[in-house]
Amino acid sequence: AIMFANKYHQGNLINIVDYNGQQIGGTTATIMPLGELAGKYLHFGWTVQTVDGHSLSALIKAIKIAKASTIYPAAIIAKTVMGKGISFMENDYHYHDVKKLPISLYLQAKDELSRSSY
Repeated sequence: AIMFANKYHQGNLINIVDYNGQQIGGTTATIMPLGELAGKYLHFGWTVQTVDGHSLSALIKAIKIAKASTIYPAAIIAKTVMGKGISFMENDYHYHDVKKLPISLYLQAKDELSRSSY
């Protein structure tokens, strides 16, 4: 799909990648190393921007820039922190797919998010 998008000049295509370095079983570096992700998109002819995925203004700016490219597809790599704003969840892959959170942790998470700027 990445090669197709460039070959057929899909300039209206914007791919936003949530790049937090985590997956269900651990870090992507350990389980499925991605290497230089931006370089892979560039190699296949995409325009690429890397932004702070927690910054709405950075994302909006990146999308505007990506929309200006009418010939080449665009990738926006949004660097994020999994569980951002919740102290015990940040960068802990064990919380990637939680189905049942103890009430005490739920209340703590709710409290931390209510005080967070995210």
